[in-house]
Amino acid sequence: MSRRRSLKVALVKASILTSALVSLTLILVVHIVVVVYGLPLALLNGLSLLYATPPLPNQDAPVGGVGPSLVGTLVSSGIAVALATPVALVAAFTMVEYRGRGFVDFLRVVFTSLYGLPTITISVIVYSLLVIPMRAQSLLAGSLSLALVALPVEISYLEGVFSSIPQTYREAGYAIGLTRWLVLKRVLIGIGKSGVASTVALTLARVMGETAPLLFTIGNAINTYPSSLYSLLQPSSTITTLIFTLSSSPFPSQFQFAWAASLVLYVVYTALFALSRMVRGVEL
Repeated sequence: MSRRRSLKVALVKASILTSALVSLTLILVVHIVVVVYGLPLALLNGLSLLYATPPLPNQDAPVGGVGPSLVGTLVSSGIAVALATPVALVAAFTMVEYRGRGFVDFLRVVFTSLYGLPTITISVIVYSLLVIPMRAQSLLAGSLSLALVALPVEISYLEGVFSSIPQTYREAGYAIGLTRWLVLKRVLIGIGKSGVASTVALTLARVMGETAPLLFTIGNAINTYPSSLYSLLQPSSTITTLIFTLSSSPFPSQFQFAWAASLVLYVVYTALFALSRMVRGVEL
């Protein structure tokens, strides 16, 4: 290898290593900052952090909880993933089964465009199509916004899962008389159960951390628990919208409490991310 080529290889390796170190450093800084600022407030509030309501503006101490927003997060994210997953399974199967066809290329362009669409735009679209006719922001509107965010993410992951399964398994399914639906259900999902479960967990973690799709859709009911099916038609909140609201508050107790809410979201996200990695390596 010539000296010039060796120098180029060394520069490329150095740039990759530098980029990796910078990225890891930034990620580590984020983790440390959230824990350092959020942990004292979590210890101050104890378990009430998970079920109480946020501090009022006239409170001197940042004492309260994220209960209504935590429930809103779990409900809206759960509904979003439940709505997106069946569509994503069929779409991913279609894109793998009919790869190379014109309509598949069109579908890929559509979903790729949806993936790259700014999430605030999704919020505006749902606001125009659902919130304005209903004349109210609601938990349902927020869930639909998150479903539109989740759909291209799940399709991308599931297409990779299904593509990793050898074609011979699908051909064997067709050879014994299985329909395409049964091939999807018993062969692709059957063999790739761990990958599908991992995809669902990753997508759930992704939508739980979204704020922009909810700004115009879910509302800001940070003190009200969703208590019935009728609550789907009423305003709610999530931990991300709670953080957004409190971090812009002029009241010190609410501003400080945003760090406690950030820590709760950080723990939930980390747990789901770890679960997705563990599931991927387990034969279900």
